[in-house]
Amino acid sequence: MNNDRIKELFIDGKVAIIAALQQMDSIKRKLLIVTKEGKYYSLLSIGDIQRAIIANISTATSVEHILRHEVKVASVTDDKEEIKKILKRGAMNICRL
Repeated sequence: MNNDRIKELFIDGKVAIIAALQQMDSIKRKLLIVTKEGKYYSLLSIGDIQRAIIANISTATSVEHILRHEVKVASVTDDKEEIKKILKRGAMNICRL
């Protein structure tokens, strides 16, 4: 994946939910990497947006207000067997770039 394609996955935490949804639609992805002050902050999934809509949260609200606080991600250097164990416990989201 080239750098431009990777950059499309990033979104600032202050961006409105509707803008994040539009970005997901335009790049045909259901997961965005949220940044705060230019650094990794969290992940935003289509499920996060769905939960916000069901909870009657305005789509004008910034995405930082709907993020899950305990998101775990794996690194390419992590042991694959350990990742599998964690996934079986349902404690990790998969983010593949």
